[in-house]
Amino acid sequence: MIGLETGWGALRAKLGKSGDFNKCINMINCAKHAGINIGLTLLTGAAPRELRKENLKQTLITLESLELSSRDLIYLSPLSKNDFVDDAALEEQSEMKAVMITMTDAKVVPYQMQRFHYFM
Repeated sequence: MIGLETGWGALRAKLGKSGDFNKCINMINCAKHAGINIGLTLLTGAAPRELRKENLKQTLITLESLELSSRDLIYLSPLSKNDFVDDAALEEQSEMKAVMITMTDAKVVPYQMQRFHYFM
């Protein structure tokens, strides 16, 4: 699974990841050429409400540059704060899914990290 988080470079940088997608896009497309299925995680609730449309727009632009197929998955994961997911993140998850299923062959599915507990 690849934690893309968002397709918007400025927001991705605020999340502590590189805002330059070139390496990520190249790596994903090379994996696809090698026959490897991809799982991408995108966060919902990371952008302020007034910037959600821009986040979706930029993320769709990035997704269009990926050679995803019906064997790939896009996980939409609401950002949680102290194990609490606010309604805005869940609302954005639904909005993003509704748009993404119309523009990609990849399966778009909800995912909630807080449902999984890892023990060591």
